[in-house]
Amino acid sequence: MQEDLRITAIRNHIQERRIYLEKLIARKESAVNAAPEGMIKGNRRRCKNVERHGDPESGNRDNYPDTILDAAKMKQAANIDAKANAKSDARTNSKPNAKSAPSDINHRPYPSDVYRRPEAESWQYYYRKNQGDAWHYLRRNELSVAVKISQREYDIRIIAAAKEELRKLDMINRFYQARAVENVFAEIPASYRNLAKPVHEQPSELLDRWKTINFERMNFAEGAPEYYSQLGERMRSKSETMIADRLARRGIPYIYEKPLALKGFSKPIHPDFTLLDFRRGCEIYWEHLGMMDDHDYRDSAFAKINAYEQQNIFPGDRLIITFETAKQPLNTRTLNKILERLQDCRFVIPGDNSGDGEIREERKSGQ
Repeated sequence: MQEDLRITAIRNHIQERRIYLEKLIARKESAVNAAPEGMIKGNRRRCKNVERHGDPESGNRDNYPDTILDAAKMKQAANIDAKANAKSDARTNSKPNAKSAPSDINHRPYPSDVYRRPEAESWQYYYRKNQGDAWHYLRRNELSVAVKISQREYDIRIIAAAKEELRKLDMINRFYQARAVENVFAEIPASYRNLAKPVHEQPSELLDRWKTINFERMNFAEGAPEYYSQLGERMRSKSETMIADRLARRGIPYIYEKPLALKGFSKPIHPDFTLLDFRRGCEIYWEHLGMMDDHDYRDSAFAKINAYEQQNIFPGDRLIITFETAKQPLNTRTLNKILERLQDCRFVIPGDNSGDGEIREERKSGQ
């Protein structure tokens, strides 16, 4: 069972990663199609002669790796310092309250204007639409073209990397499904199966045992509306029949309103749908809360969800919750996304892909 949990975790991670990559590819392909075509090139430009006043206390010029040691520039900088001193002295003499110039200005190891901060960088961009066209310099107000083309080139590489990762995920997935130990028992001759004891309970046996559990079903109120699923089961709302029909089309067995004992409730509750996770060998519960605009119903629903969590049944793991109000009906797209994450609850006979066509048609029609 521990090995099953590890394999299930790997498969779940693969499935989640596939969903993420497929959405990423779709989003980036749409962005690439909308982006302008063309090429850009950028030239790095260094901004020189940027003044910096160094540390007056340090005489180590190694602190200034970008110091200019050109004699002419040092002389020019020294003259500038001298002029600055003269102007500062004149201001100080004429305005007693004026801030005086730094007292150490003539004692610095190098003239202040020689010290420069590391050269600042800027980029110049050029654009052309076709290979043989001349390059056009992009001014500041035209840089949006460069931004879009740069993003387009990045998105193209993202799409290629995502498709390559999808290909590798498919290889890993096939590796885990090619000859899983759970399938070996079904591959041996029937005469052997009659006598051999399998390592794991077979899905068909597990399903038969699970479906034949007897329990007392809830009654319907007299005069309540009648809704029936495609399998002929009576249900309490139109949304529940919608969920039931989609579960059946995807080959996901369920039990409607199977009782479940939860701490804090004197009587068993009845989840709308109970599903069987064949990989983990546990049940998954689906609660459709269809009257969330009713105050009392809402309080009862929150109490029920809290009771699930107290029993270590959490949303996103073994608990599925869908909501509905009079103004916000059940979203069928959200419903389909939830169903796509229930692959481990599908009962598939080895070699039988009959349900896949119905799923593809359902996705195509957007139902």
